[in-house]
Amino acid sequence: MTVFNVESSILEPRGGEVAMLERVVLPPDIAAFRARYEAAGGRRSPALWSWAWYLLDLSPAPLVLSCVPAGESRKTAELKFRTVMVITIIDDLAHRLPVAELLRTVAPMPYDREIRSLDPLENLADDLLREIEADLAQAPRGAPALQRFHFDAITLVAAALYAGLVNHQPAMLSHAELGEQMRYLMGLSLFFDIDIAHSSRFDEEELGRLRGLTLTGLRMLRITNWLATWERELVEGDLASGVLSQLHGQQPLGMDMLAALRQGRRLDECRDLVRASGVEDSLRQEWCELAGLLRAQGREIRSIDTDQLIEALAEVHRVSLGVRGHI
Repeated sequence: MTVFNVESSILEPRGGEVAMLERVVLPPDIAAFRARYEAAGGRRSPALWSWAWYLLDLSPAPLVLSCVPAGESRKTAELKFRTVMVITIIDDLAHRLPVAELLRTVAPMPYDREIRSLDPLENLADDLLREIEADLAQAPRGAPALQRFHFDAITLVAAALYAGLVNHQPAMLSHAELGEQMRYLMGLSLFFDIDIAHSSRFDEEELGRLRGLTLTGLRMLRITNWLATWERELVEGDLASGVLSQLHGQQPLGMDMLAALRQGRRLDECRDLVRASGVEDSLRQEWCELAGLLRAQGREIRSIDTDQLIEALAEVHRVSLGVRGHI
């Protein structure tokens, strides 16, 4: 397979991303989801939801497969927005619950639970999942897509459980395992399940190839997330960061350092180590290499425009790095 080069210059923020998000006005139906989240006790920055809606619908390169008819793209963007909210809630739960409680709370989420939780955010995640499932069941290609959606939701939940486990057992920290497990938390496979459910133009004989390509895209999005959020996660005591795990792989930090970081100590020391290590440059280079691989994989799929997908992933990267510290 020929791998095509992708220049790192496509990843540079254009400038003005923060002001751009401040100008985003959520449509009433999308704003209603944010209101539900806040009413349930959600505390994420409102900028997160502007970021998500911009990248899913308003961007010149929205995160949607090219096979989705223009008349369906707004619908799929709304369903993906709900999915982002579910992922956010699951991620929040993974960082504040003990592991045993996390297993009881989060693991059943892709399926209907008989007993409602006392936590309004958990119930909101359940409700949003049911709403997404109800829509997929009525979509043109909904039945098989819904089966894949359930499976992909399980892998996402497993990623959240893994993040929680690493934070409770820092000795587990491994860049190889963290990269393998945590990419599923980016939700791209769920997005593509939604897109294909609403697209009659996708050739289902190419589904296996698309699933392989999706793994590459998930890793690209994970790298973007690592680079955009590592400083915030450091302050929060979150060890499940690819920047931290790669640094740890290059120069083992030791259990004393990891324990201190978990408790919010030695942060400046860790920041200096990251910036001197070249980890960020290494991850940017990996993103470009993966983009080349994705382009090569896309040559074997006729149903989608892979160059359009790469541009959408690059736009996610540019905007995410441009608003670093705000989401």
